[in-house]
Amino acid sequence: DPLRELQLLRIAQEGLQAPLPEGWSEHEDAEGNIYYYHIASEQSVWQHPLDNFYKDKVARERAKLHERRRHRETKSRKAS
Repeated sequence: DPLRELQLLRIAQEGLQAPLPEGWSEHEDAEGNIYYYHIASEQSVWQHPLDNFYKDKVARERAKLHERRRHRETKSRKAS
């Protein structure tokens, strides 16, 4: 949720602007769908080659944010 997790938008933007890894190229099929081709393996995929990398990065950052929130909540309860 971009409204609740503004800090994660930076990672999403980074992923959208990241160049394709070496050996990958972007193509479009007859219906206008984008796919990616890896030259060395001769493999085509629908998902951007870095999607999982950035999904994992978001998950790690989200876990850190939740841990910080829990820590602040615990600290504030102790102060009360």
